[in-house]
Amino acid sequence: MVFGQKLDFLIKTFNSSNSKLARAIRVDPSLVSKWRRGNRTPAPDSPHVPLIISYFLNINALQHQKDALMDVLRSAFPAIKDFGSVQAHKAVADWLFTTEDTAGSSHVPPPVGVHSISINNMFAKMSILSNISDTVDVMTPQAKSDITIKPGEQGSYEVFKGLEGKRQAVMNFLSLVMSSPRPLELLLFSEEDLAWLVGDPEFFMNWGRVLRQVLLSGHKVTIIHHVNRDPARIMSVIDQWVPLHLTGRLESYYYPKYTEKVIKSTLFIARGTAAIIAVTPENGHDTNYTFFHRDPLVIRLAEENYLAFLLTCRRLVHIYKSGSMGDYYREICALEERPGFLYVLKNAPTSLTMPVRLYKKLLDGLGLSASEKKERLELHQKRTANFNRNLLSHRYREFINIEAFETNLTDSEHTYNGLELFNDRAVRCSAADYIEHISHIIDLLRKYENYEVILFKLHEIDNAQRMYLTVKEDSSVVLSTCDDLGHKPIAIIANQDNIANAFEEYFDTLVEHVPASRRNKSTVIKKLQDRVDQIRAKLLLAKAKV
Repeated sequence: MVFGQKLDFLIKTFNSSNSKLARAIRVDPSLVSKWRRGNRTPAPDSPHVPLIISYFLNINALQHQKDALMDVLRSAFPAIKDFGSVQAHKAVADWLFTTEDTAGSSHVPPPVGVHSISINNMFAKMSILSNISDTVDVMTPQAKSDITIKPGEQGSYEVFKGLEGKRQAVMNFLSLVMSSPRPLELLLFSEEDLAWLVGDPEFFMNWGRVLRQVLLSGHKVTIIHHVNRDPARIMSVIDQWVPLHLTGRLESYYYPKYTEKVIKSTLFIARGTAAIIAVTPENGHDTNYTFFHRDPLVIRLAEENYLAFLLTCRRLVHIYKSGSMGDYYREICALEERPGFLYVLKNAPTSLTMPVRLYKKLLDGLGLSASEKKERLELHQKRTANFNRNLLSHRYREFINIEAFETNLTDSEHTYNGLELFNDRAVRCSAADYIEHISHIIDLLRKYENYEVILFKLHEIDNAQRMYLTVKEDSSVVLSTCDDLGHKPIAIIANQDNIANAFEEYFDTLVEHVPASRRNKSTVIKKLQDRVDQIRAKLLLAKAKV
């Protein structure tokens, strides 16, 4: 085993997680994820290494968990006696960075809570089973001849071979749906590798166009996503399906217990009309077959299996449009209240860092009723209290577009995205009000070590001008549209830990694209203060001229 595999062994043995270890050693969970997958390995003299070792040697562990690690270490370092000794600390350090696992695979224990069975016990049990089988009568030829064979019901289907066959079956399926004189309900699920979908770019584009036509024609689609731990696969799910959710005709779910199966299945069902069924062995694209059924009995059985599986799944994506801002506000409050790192990418500062006085002033201009304003203000005060409390132990990293920031500081007023105040339209404030917000951000940067602001430029981050992004560690992702052109904002929330982890890694890579001069805290504070001083001077000059 290499470092990543050994770290994975430690995390599993002690029933820990990426976020727990990251919190203990003060790194991003995405970095722990990269270590585990082998995408990155710390140097043996890295300051992270002794912290990792101390975490596992000082964790509140059960005796069999400690024994599991000691068994591995003693196979290479027999002199070790105590779990928490200096010898154990050095042994773990040496073990983590040996190029070959001297302990051998037999010293890797089963998952926590599962008791290992020795080879001798296994053979003893096999011997017992062998004795039992000796007492069973062997079926005689006469007994075989007494078996009655009865034919089952006859059905019909079309069969398609390999990836090209699967693509053709899917297009035939969608064509049948489009030809239906009435709206249909589609039920989709696939555990298979997406090579059949994305492997042919022309097919992939055509699939997307046709599926969008299906949704816009009034058909409804329910999909159960197979969300694994591969960031590339997760990002492809987001890229393919999130835009289609904006039609309002698509609902997404996921199975909360992650499994990676050797044999993977696919179900595409147009209720009461047709069903595609495929069962594919891993890496068996060229030998698998896809079956297209129109038999009512097969379709009904497929529907029953799908709907039973759906009952065990959770909603993956929630969409909030105009008219549902109250629900969106409450969901955001619940998300921010949970402990953990928070990452934010926006064109301008978020309302979470807005002073209460300024927030109240902006609410007064929205035309809300007295009760609505009271509820919004109370929620904002709750949000800021949670924000300040979380900053004591969790990082809040905010990416702000410095180009938009500089433009707004030279204008007479500033525009906030409507979602910042949970409003359908953009909200405007004076330059003086905006300066108050930036000054409050400077105070927060000086007060809280865990609060970070990174000033990016649009060419450094794709799509930053069109989408806002918020990620809660191991929990949720919020994608929302900018409404600079006057369009009503739309927000999409995905509550799934693997998707959140993928976006955490995305944020980790974004940091590397921004120069140190725009992410170092003292430098950022100076840049913000310089801008505030400049606009104050301009406002004073304008006032003097009047």
